[in-house]
Amino acid sequence: MLTNKIGRKSLHKFADWLPEEEWESVYWTLLAHLKRHDSFWWKRMTLPEDDEELTEEDIIAIEEAMEDIREGRLFTWDEVKERLMAP
Repeated sequence: MLTNKIGRKSLHKFADWLPEEEWESVYWTLLAHLKRHDSFWWKRMTLPEDDEELTEEDIIAIEEAMEDIREGRLFTWDEVKERLMAP
């Protein structure tokens, strides 16, 4: 049963279920949808792949970000907007 709220788990299940010969067709269909409806994600999905090695600075930044996630030091966009609008 589909609901209005489809999460990452649902999409992963769909991808696991989808026959491999359909992957390319679904990929291009999704890109076409993004191009029509969400230019940010269209641009993001069509960028060339980043082939640079991670620097030590990159690795440290990633580790710090992961620690922030584990420690709950991140805010949702709704929380940010609420804090900015607070008197």
